[in-house]
Amino acid sequence: MKHPLLTFLFVALLGPAALRAQTAPPALLSGFISNLNDEALEDVLVYIGRDRQLRITDRRGFFSISLPSGQSYPLSISGINIETRERAVFLAGDTTLR
Repeated sequence: MKHPLLTFLFVALLGPAALRAQTAPPALLSGFISNLNDEALEDVLVYIGRDRQLRITDRRGFFSISLPSGQSYPLSISGINIETRERAVFLAGDTTLR
């Protein structure tokens, strides 16, 4: 390596651009949680991703989160008087669950 300073500057300046180019665009994961009578369930806990990001359903039973697309995410839903449910969700783009 004849010019270590030039190599360092090249990596330092172009490295972040290369990383941005590899980052997947965000996708919106949203959903509606209801009971068997199709009535909205408020304050249901929705854990998303390996780091278990938490969202709580609003009074209309809705939740949403923005995540990088092109990946599969574990999803866990739980609450008072609700049987905990778990599943994997693949986000190819904006996705709505029901």
